[in-house]
Amino acid sequence: MKNMKMTTKIIIIVSAIVVAAAIALLALLTFNGRIYNGISVGGVDLGGKTTEEAMQLLQSKDFYTKLPEFVCEGRRFTVASDDIDLECDAEKTVSTAHAYGRDENIFNRIGNIFNVMFNPVDLPIEIKWDDKKLDAVFEEHIGDMRTPSVEPQIRLEGDKLYITNGSEGLDVSRDKFRKDVVSAATEKPDSIELVIETVNPTLLSAEKLYEQYAKKPVNAEYSISNMRISYTESADGIDFDVSEAEAILKDNLKNSKEYFIPVIVVAPEMTLEELDKSMFGDCLGTYTTKYNPGEVGRTKNVSLAARNINNVVLKQGDVFSYNALVGERTEARGFAGAKVYAGGEVVDGLGGGICQVSSTLYNAVLYADLEIVSRTAHSLPVAYVSLGRDATVSYGSIDFKFKNQYADPVKITAHASGGILTVSVHGKKTSDKQVEIWTEWVSSTPFSVREEEDETIAEGQTKVKQTGSNGAVVNTYKKVVEDGKVVSSKFIHKSVYSPIHKIVLVPPKPEEVLPEGEIAEELPDAEGDIAEGVGDEMAEEATAEVPVSDTPSETDITSDEAAQNVQPTAEETVTEGTATMESTTNELVQ
Repeated sequence: MKNMKMTTKIIIIVSAIVVAAAIALLALLTFNGRIYNGISVGGVDLGGKTTEEAMQLLQSKDFYTKLPEFVCEGRRFTVASDDIDLECDAEKTVSTAHAYGRDENIFNRIGNIFNVMFNPVDLPIEIKWDDKKLDAVFEEHIGDMRTPSVEPQIRLEGDKLYITNGSEGLDVSRDKFRKDVVSAATEKPDSIELVIETVNPTLLSAEKLYEQYAKKPVNAEYSISNMRISYTESADGIDFDVSEAEAILKDNLKNSKEYFIPVIVVAPEMTLEELDKSMFGDCLGTYTTKYNPGEVGRTKNVSLAARNINNVVLKQGDVFSYNALVGERTEARGFAGAKVYAGGEVVDGLGGGICQVSSTLYNAVLYADLEIVSRTAHSLPVAYVSLGRDATVSYGSIDFKFKNQYADPVKITAHASGGILTVSVHGKKTSDKQVEIWTEWVSSTPFSVREEEDETIAEGQTKVKQTGSNGAVVNTYKKVVEDGKVVSSKFIHKSVYSPIHKIVLVPPKPEEVLPEGEIAEELPDAEGDIAEGVGDEMAEEATAEVPVSDTPSETDITSDEAAQNVQPTAEETVTEGTATMESTTNELVQ
């Protein structure tokens, strides 16, 4: 009998526990993500609602259709809620309501669910307003009763932290104002008393000043992305003795004049100037050529191309592509018309002058002993560098490329001004290296003469449309001397240049009148055929080393320059990787 009673008790207890657990679990599941039943804010029931539903409900309520009258030391005035953008902060209010009763302890949380269910709670709403508009209202109605407080003034200059203490002011108690306005949302009083109180400035402490001003020095840093370098500026560190600073603040508590706390300025280990010098302080190679600044279109192209490659930085393994960095040569991108090579002739085209920049860069790169990936000679002689020292380009077909094989980054600088173009390669020297470049004249091909009929030429007269220039085959060599020893001496490349045909304008030949029935015999234009044949032959021959196409090569030349016979008489002065093109009487001088 006793056993049966005991068993019954156990069953009842276990059942009660199961039921209680089931109810608790059901309660937890029911209010998962919802505000507990019995919770309201400002008289608005939010129980059982999701945060989204509660937000929508509060935003639909107008808690301040009319504000009570404000009274300050006997002065009365009214303010509309719109005047200060006063409204219920629905997001903050809902967050408070949703968090109510959600204890971290699950058993306490279950207890809270049932507690508020049987003992409802009405929470105050959270409000917000525009401080500037509220200040403007107070200034309008009780401005003569207010004296703004002045915050302490602090400035760091050199090794001193200068301080000017703040001063007291008088203003409406914001804490009381907030509480009264919150209560007015539900209690609807006739008036709200505004209390003027003393407003103290921020009390300075040495610890807070240390948190705000003390800092470790910051070294300058760099990052390279898309061949452009960006820097993070260095910054001095600041330190001072907190105990000493606290004593100075205490001694100057009533001081109305400026005083200071001595600080220690800690310099960074690496400034921006030092970083840049450590990376690019050495000139590895430089080259200068000259151009005629009076040729406006060409000058514009040279300057624009120089700007596009200026300050390009290559990390180890990066390959420089001239076409990729200078971009397509279009009017929309700022390029202008100038003389270019096309089909063996000098014609007007877009981008003339581009090749002077690529050729000047090519020589600077040679002196810097960077790895040449792709270089092509012009199909015809050029004026601004010695034959065998040029590098032509044509967007979409011919490119000039080189690679930085060094462990450290290198930077390209390019400047064009006043008829002088200089391109340099900067980096970090690891040895005393000198580079010598020289050329060998292999052979030359005389230019031919073409005649073109032109109606503007009078009988017995001629006019030179294009002056001629001999073609040539030139070998280029390079020697590298490092720490006084010859590291390498080798043949670099062969450059083949077709002659530039001389074109002479002549008057049209008179039509020959033949007796009736007689047919004229067609004779070949021997001179014209030979001239054309030589040009084509040279172009064909050049393709083994120098690709030639109908696409205009983006170099520039004037008809006067083409008149001169190009010979390898240009001399260069070479000193530690620095060279300047020095024109002689036989060069194509611009």
